[in-house]
Amino acid sequence: MSASFSEEVCKLIIDRLCVVFGKAPGEIRPETNLETDLGAKSVNISQLANFIEDEYEAQVSFVELRKRKTVAEIVKYVEEICEY
Repeated sequence: MSASFSEEVCKLIIDRLCVVFGKAPGEIRPETNLETDLGAKSVNISQLANFIEDEYEAQVSFVELRKRKTVAEIVKYVEEICEY
């Protein structure tokens, strides 16, 4: 897997989560847990799934995305669905 792709995905996911949750970029890190640290609800996960689909033109399973708890786990999932 390309480190630069992982870094790009991580930055985009963090940037999007900052918008959704009104956080500064430094407040969200790869180890940030969406539910316990950010209080993410199903609607937030759905918004993130739509964002990933639009950004990477990939099919995102809401159920599979919901299983991922941290930003790093979501980045790994995006790599998997994009076949990197």
